[in-house]
Amino acid sequence: FDGNGSEGSTISAFFRTSNRVAPWNYYMSASSMWAMDPVHAPPSPQFEYSANPPSGATVASAGIVSNLDDGATVSWRWSSTGHDWLRFVGGEPDRDVSGAQLRAANVIIELLATRRGPFDESGPDSPDVESISVGHGPAFILRNGKVETGTWNCPNFGDVTTYKFEDGKPMTLVPGNTWIEVVPNKNYPVQIQR
Repeated sequence: FDGNGSEGSTISAFFRTSNRVAPWNYYMSASSMWAMDPVHAPPSPQFEYSANPPSGATVASAGIVSNLDDGATVSWRWSSTGHDWLRFVGGEPDRDVSGAQLRAANVIIELLATRRGPFDESGPDSPDVESISVGHGPAFILRNGKVETGTWNCPNFGDVTTYKFEDGKPMTLVPGNTWIEVVPNKNYPVQIQR
């Protein structure tokens, strides 16, 4: 089932809003997309879950990525009050359109190769960036006030990405919402604060 919103039969499931500028105003209706899929077969599970962090996890207070958003630092800070991670950009809370700060039970920081794409996103001097999600590279999973450090691995296009410690044991997530912070593996240092 091809859910590409740019072309094909599913384009009608996508729409633009007037409260944001393109391309950040492009949304999809899940109910419309499901209605177009004759099989409704759910995908294979993408992550492995556990109620408690695995033995390879260590205490962490923040995950920080430098230069990520127009040169600003993006950080995820553990909230012991909310038992989740709060997102900051340039030291300020990163908020959604309602004003609520972005938060996640799990944050995956995945470093991967990128290349310049064929399109100009916002004009002739702003090429799109293509993330190369086939292969492997460093990964950090923030959950429960801890960090798991290991690698992501996706051998072939269409495979589910797996996350493992150096010893091959699976890195796991806590049940809840997950944010994947895709980070280019060059010139964007990642720091884990203990």
